[in-house]
Amino acid sequence: MVLQFLEKLHECIGDMECPKTVTDRAPTIVVRIQNVFENAQHGLCCFHIIGNIVHTFEKKAILFRKLVRAYKTTEFEFYWGRLRNIRDDVATYLSQIPHEKWTMRIALP
Repeated sequence: MVLQFLEKLHECIGDMECPKTVTDRAPTIVVRIQNVFENAQHGLCCFHIIGNIVHTFEKKAILFRKLVRAYKTTEFEFYWGRLRNIRDDVATYLSQIPHEKWTMRIALP
């Protein structure tokens, strides 16, 4: 079903120079996007990551929100250190997700 949707979308919009996609962490969707849109940049939706933190660890994701919104490396590292000290289990979970994939929103041209 997802593949059919993506193929129809590709028919409608054609080949784009660098399409941007945001998904949850479902690996099958990512693979299908890459198969249809070979040049696609992919990000992971922070809303879903926050939901996973709350569901899995039964904790609010306040520090994660601060991590995602950090504009400076020093600010990110500060909150990352705090998270490691306070909730190492959450930091370990987040370490499995490439930080450059965390996406609050995608800037469109």
